[in-house]
Amino acid sequence: MQGMIGHHQQAVEMVALIPTHSTRADMQLLGKRIDLSQQDEMKMMRRWLEVRGKEIPGEHAMHMHGATLMPGMLTAEEMERLAAAKGSEFDRLFLEGMMKHHGGAITMVNELFATPGAGQEVEIFSFASDVDADQRMEIDRMGAMLNAILKRASAMRSSAARCLYLLVLILCLAIGGAAQQVPRSAPSTRASG
Repeated sequence: MQGMIGHHQQAVEMVALIPTHSTRADMQLLGKRIDLSQQDEMKMMRRWLEVRGKEIPGEHAMHMHGATLMPGMLTAEEMERLAAAKGSEFDRLFLEGMMKHHGGAITMVNELFATPGAGQEVEIFSFASDVDADQRMEIDRMGAMLNAILKRASAMRSSAARCLYLLVLILCLAIGGAAQQVPRSAPSTRASG
């Protein structure tokens, strides 16, 4: 549970970048949805740990030197690259990173259910089952968003290539037409001496 709080906290940090790094309305909505679900789940996990007298990790425990990344978490370098990106590059990196992140949550749920005796408590079984279903649904949604972004980027590259081709063609025609209009001087008849 302690590691899952850090995992969720990273997702909250990722979505906090959306308002200043993306202009897409669907990204803004996705970020709000993820933030709400992650915050609610962290409250439940903290409450679960507190009731059992277990240590509750601090908000930034995952940033501590030597902290172990849970499955699917982005490395410090990946987080820096995400924070430095803007526009469609940010959208692409965010979606790829969050899909990886959600995949890690599914891995943890599978590991929990594969451990003999684990996940037997009703609250944990329900929580893990909900996480699994929610993460799969969001991965599908983000995959569709990512495909739309990649298609648009491909179309823009094709359009840019066509524009570049037309520009070169126009320049060639202009240079060719200008070359035909330049008067040619007669060859020099002066003797070299």
